[in-house]
Amino acid sequence: MNGFMSALHGMKCDKGLVLILHTPGGEFGAVETIVDYLHKKFDEIITIVPYFAMSGGSMISLASDCIIMGKQSQIGPIDPQIIFQDRYNSARAIVNAFSKARNDIKDDPNTSKLWDPILFSMGPSLITETENYLKHSEQLVSKWFEGECLGMNLKQKKKQ
Repeated sequence: MNGFMSALHGMKCDKGLVLILHTPGGEFGAVETIVDYLHKKFDEIITIVPYFAMSGGSMISLASDCIIMGKQSQIGPIDPQIIFQDRYNSARAIVNAFSKARNDIKDDPNTSKLWDPILFSMGPSLITETENYLKHSEQLVSKWFEGECLGMNLKQKKKQ
């Protein structure tokens, strides 16, 4: 995040920004800060996704005025990544794991013996934290997306 912001420091901002974005994503808080920073500096942001923009990269793309993609380009889900057990984990996958555990134990209480060590390692606050991250990411992208009309060029957008 700091390197990205440093690269933009001192840049002339009056002509907008064309951002080439190829990323597996990143930390949720950094994405929010980067998007806020870009919106304060640039009136228009065009994002080019040559290959893929996942997770945080998807969120940054959706916060721009225009996304340019090729046939091979991909945008992934806006699923925040959470550091858990010293690695990044999909917030959606964590919520799904809790849901699967609940359903498995409900269907067959004996499976609780299998799920106990997994659920114990996750801790009780992890599900709340991941649900909050998912909700917040959806709210942010909705806010950024309001009034945007992706898929049309900037000249068409200005005429509206």
